[in-house]
Amino acid sequence: MSRRLYDFKCSEEHITEGYVDYETTTISCGCGNVANRIISPVRISLDGTDPNFVAAYDRWAKRHEDKQKQEAKQNA
Repeated sequence: MSRRLYDFKCSEEHITEGYVDYETTTISCGCGNVANRIISPVRISLDGTDPNFVAAYDRWAKRHEDKQKQEAKQNA
């Protein structure tokens, strides 16, 4: 059976990760309570070099421009 990393949450609101089989729905939390498997938010990070993601691209372009100005100042 394949094992995967899942998040679990106990009644004390502790979030614990467990590398378990798919069928496993509960584990023991570090505080001693039972922790139930939860659906975790997906963590993504846009690198900003794709103009299809306007906000991320604008931040990347501004940082890139600021860095170029800083380098030009240092080389002058």
